[in-house]
Amino acid sequence: MMAPDLIVLEDEKMEYNRRRSGRMHKTRVPNTTVNHQPVNSAEITSGKSDTEQVSVKENGINDVEDKVEEKSDENTGPKLSFFEQQRLKNMEQNAKFLNEIDLNSANSVLAPPPPPKTLKSVPSIKRVAARESNGPRRQSARLKNLPVVTSYNEPEPGLSEFVPEPKAPKIVPRVYCGAFHYEDLKRSLKSVLEGRVSSTVKTEGNDKVLESLANLRVSESDVAKCCQGRIYDARFHPSIDKLLLATCDKFGCLGLWDIDCEQSESDSDNRRSSGCFLVQPQPHNDNIRCLKFATSDSSKLYTCSYDGTVKCVDLNKCEFSTICKDSDFNVNNRSLKYDFGFHWLDILQDKVSLCIGDQIGNIIIKDPRVSEGYSSFTNGLKPVKCVSAHPLKPYLVASDQLSVKVWDVRNKKTCIADLPHSRVAHGVFFSPISGDKILTTSYDDTIRVFDSSVLAADEVKLNVRYHHNNQTGRWLAPFQALWHPRNEEIFVIGSMDFPRRVDVFTTGNKQKALTMTGNDSICCRNAIHPTLDVVAGTTSSGKAFIWR
Repeated sequence: MMAPDLIVLEDEKMEYNRRRSGRMHKTRVPNTTVNHQPVNSAEITSGKSDTEQVSVKENGINDVEDKVEEKSDENTGPKLSFFEQQRLKNMEQNAKFLNEIDLNSANSVLAPPPPPKTLKSVPSIKRVAARESNGPRRQSARLKNLPVVTSYNEPEPGLSEFVPEPKAPKIVPRVYCGAFHYEDLKRSLKSVLEGRVSSTVKTEGNDKVLESLANLRVSESDVAKCCQGRIYDARFHPSIDKLLLATCDKFGCLGLWDIDCEQSESDSDNRRSSGCFLVQPQPHNDNIRCLKFATSDSSKLYTCSYDGTVKCVDLNKCEFSTICKDSDFNVNNRSLKYDFGFHWLDILQDKVSLCIGDQIGNIIIKDPRVSEGYSSFTNGLKPVKCVSAHPLKPYLVASDQLSVKVWDVRNKKTCIADLPHSRVAHGVFFSPISGDKILTTSYDDTIRVFDSSVLAADEVKLNVRYHHNNQTGRWLAPFQALWHPRNEEIFVIGSMDFPRRVDVFTTGNKQKALTMTGNDSICCRNAIHPTLDVVAGTTSSGKAFIWR
């Protein structure tokens, strides 16, 4: 039961709230929650102590509210625990201690407040983009009351139509390397080997060579698919009466193309696969990097591959034999992490011995006539990308990762000259007639020509440097500038420019002498016939183009 004095206070507070809100009821709602008898104020005050007595006035509404709050606090308010009382006491003591030591003034003395930063207002510059005038703006046909356009491919009247430049049509190879026909291959090789071979190379002047190169053209019948993959090297057989092109690709295949071969009865393919053969069984199991016809016997073709073997293809018997393999050589740097394989080979001035560059930086001199016996020396710690022998003297030039070195075969302890390059040089060649020049092709977009007339220390100097885009990337064979076999001042190289072409340079001028067009793909590796005016360009798709 609620105390009678509190009941009276609650009724008076409810009455006050009704009057204050202005919503007075005609009849008072009886209090149904508490069952009590009405009492007067005299009875309330009679039975209470002095501290509990409450004087209620009809018109003192404010006093009633204060008393109600005091009564509610005294009867219903929670008491503080011992922990809370101790906490309040500690707070008072801490505040008193801070006031005594005057902490605020000490803080201002030790660390004065930083001055406020004033930001300079920079007026914003409104840039208005200049509109390019590309002709009259297009307007809605509905607003101009024009008829409905059924086709939007036709340009609107008054607007200039963009006409793209027509692309050159793709040249479909006439000859494909189809099925292998042994009898057809023997017949083609026999006709090639029976032809005449010129033992001497006649030199020609610049004007005559440039004029002959400018008159060369590519016909539809002179395009062939010689290999299945990326071609890394191509060589013409030195025969004068018959044209034979040998190519090699990244899969270890050797392709032989009898360019002037006619249709045979064994050809059932409408695309005419006669004349282009893949030697089977496959001579190598990995990338063939270099081909070289023997100088003393043109019926023999040397090949070197990443599989660590050097082989000789006998064109008379259509057979190949192994000249040497990597396990035959006890060379230096065999403990390195590189796989052992061969990158390039050339024939020394004695017309017999082979100089071979391997994957781990060694150059090996090998006589193919004997099964045992060799000599080797270290060119560096990086793979030997290219090797070229001097045509008249016992010297050779080799390239590795960042330099080109000239060596004397008789003294292999130190190199004669070191020609620095900023990037790897994929092609280094002595000039084919006298060897007085060295032509290098580097991946730093330069072609360099050095003077090698005097092969001594500090005597091999740079003559001319050409800027040429050599960034072939991952899917193309690196460019190699190639000397013209009958002129030591002219060389050719593939090009990355459009339309596709082959560039021709001369050592007397830094500009291109001329360009040979007609190919629809990038010709990374090229070959020039030693005696005839015939040029071949090979691509990374296995195609070959013949200019004649």
